[in-house]
Amino acid sequence: SSTNGTVTGKPFIPPLSENDLANYDVDVVAATREEDLQTLSDLHHKQGRSLSCCNRYGESLLHMACRRGFFPIVSFLTQEAGVAIRITDDCGRTPLHDALWHRDCQYATVDLLIRKDPSLLLMCDKHGHTPFSYARREHWEVWKQFLWDRREHIMQALDHDVMELFRFKI
Repeated sequence: SSTNGTVTGKPFIPPLSENDLANYDVDVVAATREEDLQTLSDLHHKQGRSLSCCNRYGESLLHMACRRGFFPIVSFLTQEAGVAIRITDDCGRTPLHDALWHRDCQYATVDLLIRKDPSLLLMCDKHGHTPFSYARREHWEVWKQFLWDRREHIMQALDHDVMELFRFKI
């Protein structure tokens, strides 16, 4: 059950920790910006570094990779490094907001994110904008088809506890 923005006692969006901030350093940022998957993999697997990190504004490596259209980095962070996708920056944007902000349709990235957590589709930033509000108008038709093609998965995946957070209490 949900109360005060929590699902089963955990916050829907976990707060930033000191470790999140401490692990955000020049090595991981440079590797992400340069789309250097090998370095990120070495930092994580060989050095045991956590890639669940962000700057003081909440911008994570995953936000950065989504905004830049770096699907191999997004896939590595979410599939191998165990980076959470239910995170927001200081403006309330999720990685899905950033993926849809890209000038080109990032189908693989958006597909991966909504398959892992379709509740991201419903999350508004601090200005009340959902992720698809960031999509370019000229892409709306292809995005509508994209979502239509995934409608059954999305509906099945949105579990009751998560959806309870979005219900209006009257």
